[in-house]
Amino acid sequence: MVKKKCTRKEEIGEDFCFICKDGGLLRFCDFKDCLKAYHPECVGREDSSVESEDRWTCDWHSCFLCHKTSKFRCVCCPQAVCGRCIFNAEFVRVRGWRGFCNHCLQLTLLIEDGKDVDIDGTKVDFNDRETYEFLFKEYWELMKKKQGLTAELVQMASNLLKKGRNFRNEIEESEEDTDEYEVSSDYEELVDTEEGHNLVRKCKRSKEKLCTTRKKMKSSDQKFIGWGSKPVIEFLSTIGKDTRKKLSQHDVTSIITTYCKENKLFHPLKKKKIICDAKLQAVFGRKSMNVNTVHKHLTAHFAENMEQSSDDESTSSIEEKDDNSSMACKKPRKLISDRKPAELELSDVSHTCSAAIISANIKLVYLKRSLVERLLENPECFEGKMIGSFIRVKSDPNDYSQKNSYQLLQVTGIVIDSSNTGKQEILLQVTYRLDYIPIYNLSDDDFCEEECEDLRQRMKNGLLKNPTVMELFEKAKSLHEDITKHWITEELARLQTCIDHANEKGWRREYPI
Repeated sequence: MVKKKCTRKEEIGEDFCFICKDGGLLRFCDFKDCLKAYHPECVGREDSSVESEDRWTCDWHSCFLCHKTSKFRCVCCPQAVCGRCIFNAEFVRVRGWRGFCNHCLQLTLLIEDGKDVDIDGTKVDFNDRETYEFLFKEYWELMKKKQGLTAELVQMASNLLKKGRNFRNEIEESEEDTDEYEVSSDYEELVDTEEGHNLVRKCKRSKEKLCTTRKKMKSSDQKFIGWGSKPVIEFLSTIGKDTRKKLSQHDVTSIITTYCKENKLFHPLKKKKIICDAKLQAVFGRKSMNVNTVHKHLTAHFAENMEQSSDDESTSSIEEKDDNSSMACKKPRKLISDRKPAELELSDVSHTCSAAIISANIKLVYLKRSLVERLLENPECFEGKMIGSFIRVKSDPNDYSQKNSYQLLQVTGIVIDSSNTGKQEILLQVTYRLDYIPIYNLSDDDFCEEECEDLRQRMKNGLLKNPTVMELFEKAKSLHEDITKHWITEELARLQTCIDHANEKGWRREYPI
């Protein structure tokens, strides 16, 4: 029987720091089979930490905004985001878990386009071996080949980020391939080992089985005493640990590992296998386990993890529904704006997230002049429907920063003016403009993509407030009926015009002059 090759992380891991991309004395991340390495000084640690047995996890596995477990990670740096915070981050998803932060995306664009000047006009030298840019280029060439990325994908990522659609994955992949690559893409060398085979077999589980596993964990009747489950608290108390102070999941993992070493619970031949005694069996409900899985099995024993899983269930429901529909009929995912407001569920997305400023969403709350005039027929509801909606007006000629002849503005208030002619006139108070806008100055045409991009850029620069998903949802819901009826009226008028033109052409052909 051929003995399987045992490969250590130090032998197959990366030879350069994930932050500065240079070599030297490196410390590897202890998260599962992560192969990323770091200089101790780059992560704010002492050089002695390289030889330390204390568990340390790099930032790649936690969201840089909320510090919860990350879902999408930059392929060129430790920056990562969760499924909720990607809406607010300068981060774009490319394929599966892979993505780019804005900084790495700009550098990869320069490399792929063969340019040496960035968007700020600063010269960038990718050929000087003493610069970070040279090391970044070398690292990118390695990652591009390893992760199967191309120049086309980088350009697509840039376009998605500019359009505010950084959270959409527009590249079709088979589910089985995606699931397998998500787990094992960074650890291909581990496949020759026994653990590697187990890793690949585990990652091939279907999404239905993964969802079932999550539901079992959420629905388990686990009793908690403060921050931890009853079995964990009792175990820590029996070995003399103070449970009045909250311990983290990593702390408890280290305590259990130390306990196993002191009590010689490791298998004599399989060094990573723990033979559980009665105390550990009461916690984990199993006779043996791998030391690397202790942290994972402790997840269900922490109250904060169970609360987080219940919160994430509502915010991720839109993704699970899209996944289930794609499995059944292989249809592409839908944008929030592609569905009718009546079909939307407020639990699908976080109420406090900023809404994506794209044409499809703005059209839901955009009012033309003719529609505003129709809304005036019902003065009781006029103000409520106008405030929060968007209108299109001519740009201020004194605003030299404005490139478009028209701009989109959000209505913030209604003013009734009767000073000039004695006749009451309704004026609109809008964002970004000090003057009031009369209704007759509103545009009665559709806005263009450049005007929507200008609106998004002003919100990004902080000149305008970005509405939340909740605010946009409520406003779209209140205007849906009016916008739909107005659109039907316009379409009927357009069709009648086409019919009249067709009749006129037919009449001329039959009776030429």
